[in-house]
Amino acid sequence: MSPADVGDVVRRWNPDGWARLHAPSGPPRVRVAGVDGCGCAALVDELSALDAAPEYVRDGRATVVLTVFEASAYLGRTELAVLESAGRGAGRVVCALTGIDAHPDWREVHERDVALLQRHAPWLGPVTLLPVGTSLAARARVVGGDAGAVLRLESG
Repeated sequence: MSPADVGDVVRRWNPDGWARLHAPSGPPRVRVAGVDGCGCAALVDELSALDAAPEYVRDGRATVVLTVFEASAYLGRTELAVLESAGRGAGRVVCALTGIDAHPDWREVHERDVALLQRHAPWLGPVTLLPVGTSLAARARVVGGDAGAVLRLESG
């Protein structure tokens, strides 16, 4: 068994321990990966507006890899390649599906994308694809109060 195989086994069976072992020192970092036009920038803007936001980077080592997909179309080879290059070897990979507020058929895309991820990225383990509406979240910040809180919950 090679050292890479051992690392894969440890990451699969103890992802939190593996992430702590390989985490960079300093404030938490989240590496954001996605194809052009997938909504990465808008998602990072909304996440940065939250309290205690970590540092978001496009390259380099990070505690978590956030891979962003768009709800307008199913995953393809390009998106899977981005996921593979950014997420392989990471302690924790989080997948987000942006644009749910702009695409009424996002649930169908979500189901198909989860199936594709389970088939083509088995190294992820159980797949969770978080649906997110960034423009709805931005409106929630503007509205504020109880109505803003409801919008924020609806935004994912």
